[in-house]
Amino acid sequence: MGDNPPVNAAPARETPSGPDALRTTGRFPLALSQLGRVHRTIMSRPDIFNSVFNDLRAEPRQITNSPNSPRDPPEENGMSVSIDMGRADEDAAGADGPTRLNPETIALMAMMQRYLPFVLILLAKLLIDHGIGILVGLALLLTFSHANSRLKREIGLQARSSMSGLVFLIIHILFCILLFYLVFADESLYSGLWLAPTFLPTLQNSFPNLLWVVLVTDSVLKLITVECKAIVAVLPATTLPYAKRGKVFLAIEATSQLYRAILPVQPWLYYLVNSYEGAYRVLGFTLASVYFLCKFWELLARFKMWHLSCSQLFKHSPLGEAPTEQQLAAAGNMCTICHDEFSDPVALQVCGHVFCESCLTTWCDREQSCPLCRAKVGTDPAWRDGSTSFFLQLF
Repeated sequence: MGDNPPVNAAPARETPSGPDALRTTGRFPLALSQLGRVHRTIMSRPDIFNSVFNDLRAEPRQITNSPNSPRDPPEENGMSVSIDMGRADEDAAGADGPTRLNPETIALMAMMQRYLPFVLILLAKLLIDHGIGILVGLALLLTFSHANSRLKREIGLQARSSMSGLVFLIIHILFCILLFYLVFADESLYSGLWLAPTFLPTLQNSFPNLLWVVLVTDSVLKLITVECKAIVAVLPATTLPYAKRGKVFLAIEATSQLYRAILPVQPWLYYLVNSYEGAYRVLGFTLASVYFLCKFWELLARFKMWHLSCSQLFKHSPLGEAPTEQQLAAAGNMCTICHDEFSDPVALQVCGHVFCESCLTTWCDREQSCPLCRAKVGTDPAWRDGSTSFFLQLF
């Protein structure tokens, strides 16, 4: 057999290079647009011209024949053109260096630096002139904070509370109050506990004295509030059941907040009215009227809270109803709060879960939900756990 005649292969096509390669592969418009973008960046940012120029000179753009170029997909003939323009953009973005501060910010910082010594001098004078008063105020605040947290923890323990700890707390608070008024006996600060203060003449044209008197009086009243609640916590369960103590604590707190809101009125009115003389006395009466108008709404809110707490104190509002035999059987005849047999069982109306009435009442003094399913029950439990407000009644 004769050999097949050879098939003539197509002549190899010459690979263009340089500008012809760009025109042939269709990349010429893209290269022009990227070069134009670099040109506009350099013209708008003259400060980076040198860095961009050095980068272009050190790493000239090359036309690569690699088929694995990350920017351009490979062509059918295995050729691709890749023009790397990223470095110029990075140089243009990072040429500013660290962020510069606003001139106004620099001027403000310079002004604060100049005024800092004078502020420190004023603070030092304040500590020298009123150092004892500041230390006494901090001591009263820390004493109240400790007594309040300790009492709240003991009340939560109920029958397991430490009787000796509660008695010591009562004696400690009483000792602190007596010591304070003994040290400042010459200023008659004890008269600020009722509506007949004898220190009012010292408040005229003296705003620091006004704040001092109002602050220490409010702090002492809060200690007296904790003292009253501690006395209630000491009472045996036969005298005052644990289930009813939450309402007593709420009534004591509401009475304390109302009285603490009333006491600062007279010192503030005296200070505002007597701070001016002559024709300017009208300005003092105007300021006093505005103060009393703002104070009226606060006193009204405190009075409503006090009236509501007193009405709840003598009213029995059951949290549920008597459970059926099916509900008792489903509950297993055991309270899930005290883990004991039911004593006066009560079934919640919202979910039907059964608990002891005393256990449920004590629970609702701290929470507003069912112990099992978290359904909303009862009213707001604020201040029923024996805690006292930290709010400083300065006005």
